[in-house]
Amino acid sequence: MRDKNYSTGLRGVLFEAAHYRRMGAAVWLYGWLVLRQTHQSGPVGWVLGGAPVTYREIEEETGFPARTLEGWMRTLRREGYIQTDAVPGGMVIRITKAKKFLAGPRSSAEGVRRLAGGGTPIGVGSRRQVLANQCDGDGIGSSSVERSKPQPVDIHNDFHSHTPTSHGQNQNAHPTPSGLGQNQNHKTNGAPRRLPDGRPEEQANFFREARLRLQTGRGQRPGGEAFMRQPGQWKRWRREAGHGGSVPRGWRMAWYEPRRRVGVYYPAPLHWILGTLRELRYRARLALYAPPVACAQFFEMQRTHRERQQMADEYARGYLAGWRECFYACLEAVQQELWGDDAVWDLGELAPDAKNPRRKN
Repeated sequence: MRDKNYSTGLRGVLFEAAHYRRMGAAVWLYGWLVLRQTHQSGPVGWVLGGAPVTYREIEEETGFPARTLEGWMRTLRREGYIQTDAVPGGMVIRITKAKKFLAGPRSSAEGVRRLAGGGTPIGVGSRRQVLANQCDGDGIGSSSVERSKPQPVDIHNDFHSHTPTSHGQNQNAHPTPSGLGQNQNHKTNGAPRRLPDGRPEEQANFFREARLRLQTGRGQRPGGEAFMRQPGQWKRWRREAGHGGSVPRGWRMAWYEPRRRVGVYYPAPLHWILGTLRELRYRARLALYAPPVACAQFFEMQRTHRERQQMADEYARGYLAGWRECFYACLEAVQQELWGDDAVWDLGELAPDAKNPRRKN
């Protein structure tokens, strides 16, 4: 899991009164989206490299309720800060006018000035270790990787201008970049990074590998290398793959973990069972550990629903009883007309001239 002491890539111009009036408390969600932006094409930044994400996953990582996140997302969409597309796995979020990976000319010039400046030349071993520390970080944010992009090119161009005697002098130096904890420097596939020795082919292979790792972003961006990892506990039945990873036939994704940016895969029948159990566990935990206010609101909604249901049943029973009473009253009236004892049929009364006989002239 990522540590808490990293740069999020937010600009100082964001914290102004104009943006506060437009987004308000949604700046917390906007900061998380900028932090999780891993790719940028022009002015559009892709959150999680364009992978779908749900409100439940954002809630697990940030701690904000899903209903609050929905309101913040509507505010950011209405004000034009983000754009979302609904997909079967959730929603794809794009940041408009993204500035996370924009490297200004001043920062690049300062990086070259720091490398070229100084009274005494820096040894090859020291430069090699600095590059290794900059490249060796699976958990380092993409903004840190982007800021370190211009440095390996300058080091490679200026590599042969130094004498090999400085290798032994600075071999024991262990510089650490500022702002990076020790738990962020991971190892790749369980094997430590090997520094090049004095041979030119080893040095060329080392810098070629470093450039490739910086360009691909260690498989965390679309188009980079992403292979399935097999955890030690579930080597046989569980596998993990990042965005763009190759999934073997017969394996299906059970769930996606946004904090680690990996999808957990299981064989075809097992992925549905484990995904359902995980969803039930999440709902049970949400029901058990919900705040008292949420529980009270839930029970109030249930009580209101029961009252409305009872009222609807009473109305239905009243309508049915009234209809039955009207039906039986009409039926009784018809029966009295048909089979009444006091009703005598007089055919003479039916004749038209029975009451008014004609007078003789």
